[in-house]
Amino acid sequence: MFSLGFQFALGAFAAYALGALALDALGKYLYRRFPVEMDDSDKSPSERSGLSVHVDHKTGVEYLSSPKGGLIARRMEKDDH
Repeated sequence: MFSLGFQFALGAFAAYALGALALDALGKYLYRRFPVEMDDSDKSPSERSGLSVHVDHKTGVEYLSSPKGGLIARRMEKDDH
């Protein structure tokens, strides 16, 4: 009824679709099982700022660093640092 090439293409598409669904389910499971650690510079787990918060424990000054290597002192509303 169908040609061999069509059957192969249909099977390959079905395998690809099932693989994509399996990877999506695995990703969601891992995200729930091992949640992403947030810091106070993040809005929500899905809206990460990409910044890391570091504290100088001697002075108490907080710094923000970016993945590209930038570092800047964090200004607080109530404090001078």
